[in-house]
Amino acid sequence: PPTITIDSPGEGASFLLGEVVNASYRCHDDVDGGRVACDATAIDTSTVGTHTFRVDARDSSGNASSATRTYSVVYAFDGFFAPLAPEPTIATLKAGSDVPVKFSLGGDQGLDIFAAPPAWRPGCPSASTDSSRAVGTLDYNPAVDRYAFLWKTERSWADTCRQLLLRLRDGTEHTANVRFR
Repeated sequence: PPTITIDSPGEGASFLLGEVVNASYRCHDDVDGGRVACDATAIDTSTVGTHTFRVDARDSSGNASSATRTYSVVYAFDGFFAPLAPEPTIATLKAGSDVPVKFSLGGDQGLDIFAAPPAWRPGCPSASTDSSRAVGTLDYNPAVDRYAFLWKTERSWADTCRQLLLRLRDGTEHTANVRFR
């Protein structure tokens, strides 16, 4: 059967939602050389998650082969905005206050962006795999292209550190550390 070489996308590659990605591949056969029917699917970045790129080849004798590459499509997460900060920085905030967890995903992706409800873990950074649900509400502001999850904290968290965990539908996780006073 023909051989297939896929240069792009690479196995396990990650692309941003809506990014234009050109495929690069070739098909070869020892008898037909480069004159092999070679068809491929498009590299689809229109939805987040895991995708498969496939190339099919067929030579003049009817021998067929296929090759695939798995890639992921993720949101354009732009980090946390104040009052939180990117790791390893630890933000200091008042326990019992509502903490605006602000971030951008490169546009309005709807309000169904979490794979699981936001959660918090003890410690900064946290070595714990146990987490508790972070209570709050999610909004999107199109004027500044930012999401805001209003995290309701507890007064009893004074003099402790917590790590906020966001698990997005694209399969990524993002954390922010907060020391409460």
